[in-house]
Amino acid sequence: SLSARGASPQRSISYPEDFEKGRPEQTDQVIFLEEELSEKLEQLEELKLFNEQLKDKLLEFQTQNITNVEKAKIEISKLTKQLEDTQKEMKELQGRLIRTHKKLLQEEQDKTRLLEIANQIDYYQKSVKVYSEKLSQRE
Repeated sequence: SLSARGASPQRSISYPEDFEKGRPEQTDQVIFLEEELSEKLEQLEELKLFNEQLKDKLLEFQTQNITNVEKAKIEISKLTKQLEDTQKEMKELQGRLIRTHKKLLQEEQDKTRLLEIANQIDYYQKSVKVYSEKLSQRE
């Protein structure tokens, strides 16, 4: 109980004047604890300030990251459009190439057919000439 330790029963809370009356090592200990508390409060304030700075940096990086993501989305969109346009052009060129190839094949077939006709005309002309010569010899 409080009265067993020598404190008065009316007053159970220790006041600063009690420390002044107390032993010197208790006063030194209180001063040490107050100084340590003061240091801890300063460290806490520094940590709070550092924490705020970190929050600001985090917000800045998040904002920058969002901006970079938006820029990347726009760039991806542009590149996708370019790719689609290039694919479309490639299909058009492929179609033109196929048409040109078919045209060249047809021209080649036409040349072959013309050569065949030319050979036939030449054959007929020679045949007519030979026949004409035979007719003129009979006369």
